[in-house]
Amino acid sequence: MEALNQHLFLLINATADTPLWLISTAHFIARWLIYIVLATFIFQFIRGDKETQQHIIALFICALLAYLACFIIGKIYPHPRPFMVPIGKTYLLHNANASFPSGHATLMFSLGFYLLLSERTVKEGKLSGKTQSAWLILLLGVAISWARVFLGVHFPFDILGAIPVSLLAAYLTWRLACYLCPPRRIPPQRRT
Repeated sequence: MEALNQHLFLLINATADTPLWLISTAHFIARWLIYIVLATFIFQFIRGDKETQQHIIALFICALLAYLACFIIGKIYPHPRPFMVPIGKTYLLHNANASFPSGHATLMFSLGFYLLLSERTVKEGKLSGKTQSAWLILLLGVAISWARVFLGVHFPFDILGAIPVSLLAAYLTWRLACYLCPPRRIPPQRRT
């Protein structure tokens, strides 16, 4: 499995011939995109009504739960980062700590999965603005994940490992939110 992980890493990782504009773009995506997403949620919390604020609080609980899971897994299974092996090229400075699962991927995926679960509860499976936001966050999570592998600080399996951790964090948070703040159900209107 490790040989496959390293092989996939080398296919994605930037090389000495990679154009500077692509490395710069990946650097922006890997470092700053997650902060833009979090700032958007903070802005929504400040400007939102009580229901929106409860939703944002649940998202931050989900993020904390996801990061806690990453921390615990990293202590139990301290898988090295590519530059610690060493393999490939590294274009992003990072601490030499455990890489599995990716904290950035876990955070973004858990937020997206939570939004999908919570919106399904409220809208009974119909697409809405929040569902579209969930898919956008998941897509941004994929972009961030690609950038972090491309720049040499994660292996592809670090990203794949983030998916089950994210699903679990999102599910547990969703269950907690459903228990503490049951969703409002709008009864169907009668036709006259």
